[in-house]
Amino acid sequence: MRRHVIIFGARLDLALGLLFILASATLSTRTAPPPVTAQLPILPPAGREERLLVGTLWAVDLKVRTIEVITGVGHAFRLERLEVTPDAEISDRGVPCGLADIQRGRIVRVQSVTVAPLRTHQLATSVEALAKEETGGVR
Repeated sequence: MRRHVIIFGARLDLALGLLFILASATLSTRTAPPPVTAQLPILPPAGREERLLVGTLWAVDLKVRTIEVITGVGHAFRLERLEVTPDAEISDRGVPCGLADIQRGRIVRVQSVTVAPLRTHQLATSVEALAKEETGGVR
């Protein structure tokens, strides 16, 4: 009888030990946060993403050289704020002009570059005010 108790006790210790190891392994994998790189979208190798944006010019700030453009995305509107680079090509219907010459309410085509790592800072490399009969943008 005693022999059966010792064997049963040894098997119970082994089973509890394995259960403890498995439980600690699953808890450590569940509580570990996912890597940060898995949460952020991956940019092209150069760390830049180029975009073409067509919308209505909402605001121009000449002191800090920024523009705000309203665009339509699906059934929603989006306000995009872009910093205009000093060497940006600015034109009004193909004629070179200054940033102050483009008035609020005009339809503009903006080529921009989004800079890594946060993807929130957009630099406008080209701003072109379009003719009124050209389509695109929000009025």
